[in-house]
Amino acid sequence: MAKPRRIDGIGASVKRREDVRLLTGQGRYAEDVNAPGQAYAAFVRSPHAHAALISVDAKQALAIAGVLGVFTGRDLVADGVGPIPTLIAERGGGIRSRDGSAFAEPSWYPLATDRVRHVGEPLAIVVAATQAGARDAAEAVRVSYAEQPSVVDAVAALAEGAPRLHAGVEGNRAYDWECGDPDATARAIADAAHVTRLTLVDNSPSGMPAPDATRSMPGFRACTSWRRTSRVSSASRPSACAA
Repeated sequence: MAKPRRIDGIGASVKRREDVRLLTGQGRYAEDVNAPGQAYAAFVRSPHAHAALISVDAKQALAIAGVLGVFTGRDLVADGVGPIPTLIAERGGGIRSRDGSAFAEPSWYPLATDRVRHVGEPLAIVVAATQAGARDAAEAVRVSYAEQPSVVDAVAALAEGAPRLHAGVEGNRAYDWECGDPDATARAIADAAHVTRLTLVDNSPSGMPAPDATRSMPGFRACTSWRRTSRVSSASRPSACAA
């Protein structure tokens, strides 16, 4: 009987290194953290794909026992929290689309300020002494929306007449970029014995850090947060909050 062919690279079996630790009760999870002064956060998220934010009323949420604060996107801006920089900005900018135009970089704030642009976009954060209190308070926040036209398909969003999500971003296209030698690529395809064409949809999976437990540092405008995330790079970045 022939021996199975070894597969290297994509499709190769990868030895799992973490199973023994996890299966023997030695895993470490954010849910297990219970530090002195710990607080919990819960987000208020949009149920709409596209809507203007008319008002955010946190009075009922603030009246719930154990709630330490409710902060909206406008609160963060007023306190000096700026937009999240894009990778384009982090790499020095200057990247251009195929036609020579600059990449579109609309401002992206940690919490929505005047408009929500996808279902689940966070627009307020509740901080409380208990996880249950944070969740109850988030549900008590009253938000008034003015729903706007929306599309839920990336190709449809590029069509003429589609609702525009960001001012100054024509056709909802952030960039149209390519690399390599287009002429050589075209010749290779033209000379190929067989050509397969297909459309691929990339849902861009990524590790989205979900802050769960927070401990303030007395005397400092900083805190330590424990996060659930599938990306080490996301969790390794420093976090800060007002003490």
